[in-house]
Amino acid sequence: MLSHITYTKVPFNVKTGLENPKKTYYWHILAWLLLITYELYTISFAMGIVAKLDRIVTHYVINIFFFYLTSLWVIPYSLRYGKQWVWRLPIFLAAAFSLLIISKGLLDLSFKLMDKDLGRALNFNARYIGGAAWRSLYFLALAFLFYYFRTYVKERDIRENLERLSLENQIKEQRLQLELTQAKLVYLKAQINPHFLFNTLNYIFSLIQKSEPKAAEAVVRLSKIMRFALDAEHAEENPPLSIEIAHSKSLIDLWLIPKSGTAYLNFNVDREVYNYHFIHLVLLTLLENIFKHGNLSDPSAPGIFNLLIRKDKLVVETINLINTDINSSGESIGLDNLKERLNSAYGSKCSFSYKNTLEGYFSVQIEVELAILKKVKL
Repeated sequence: MLSHITYTKVPFNVKTGLENPKKTYYWHILAWLLLITYELYTISFAMGIVAKLDRIVTHYVINIFFFYLTSLWVIPYSLRYGKQWVWRLPIFLAAAFSLLIISKGLLDLSFKLMDKDLGRALNFNARYIGGAAWRSLYFLALAFLFYYFRTYVKERDIRENLERLSLENQIKEQRLQLELTQAKLVYLKAQINPHFLFNTLNYIFSLIQKSEPKAAEAVVRLSKIMRFALDAEHAEENPPLSIEIAHSKSLIDLWLIPKSGTAYLNFNVDREVYNYHFIHLVLLTLLENIFKHGNLSDPSAPGIFNLLIRKDKLVVETINLINTDINSSGESIGLDNLKERLNSAYGSKCSFSYKNTLEGYFSVQIEVELAILKKVKL
């Protein structure tokens, strides 16, 4: 018996390695705000220096850009190619450092021009470069920490997702095994019930064979129709239409027995249709629908059942008066099931429709392209 297992799905983006990119952006913004606030408070408290806001913002923007450039591109791209990181990482870091120092130099120069502080030239000397590089090492260390933390989270989430998928597959496998066991039990029951039914029919046939030969013949026909319907469910391929046509004629004869000539149905079959295989029980289902819901008592308006070839298509059509004295609420269920079977078997190569007319008739029309039907081997 399957136990009920619940799990929590982790919202994980494999491409980015982040659980929820939108929430992650908020965390990044909050972290930078806290870091900047801490540094500014420490500097102003320890050294008594208060910098201008525009200087603070622009310098932090450059350093943050350097942080993401190294953590999201330089480090991953360098470590992606195995041992080549030995030369790739220093080269790309040097390029990133150069870009950072040039950006800071241009920024400081622009501020001097804005302040009209031209008395002191901006010296790109070793002290200036060393100071900028030393400050950048701090952000480089943060970039490495962020890269390895991000890699750890990504690998952890991938591992958790793989474990979850493995658990789902185990549950599906257990469910399929249970369904297979249940299907075997149903199949065994299905074999027992028809076997009992056919034995009963044989017993009835033996009782009435001599006294009621017509009734005995009816029992034989009914038995053959039922065996065809049951065997068709387990057949490897669709039966030839000739077989179901024969059983359809037997069903009509059985239905006419109690009518004593007061029912009228024209069953028209084109000889060419005998050359094709077709899914089982379509004809019998349509006949059963006519018998159950149709009015066949008017000789001037008999029921019509046509099975023919028209324009490279197999056509099955029925027309009958509607019996208004019975409840037809379940009529569409059987026809809808038939439509699903036809769609599963033939897809877009098949059309199925049914309708009520203003004159009180009910009609069904099925068209299947002959090209998709298997021909009977002669």
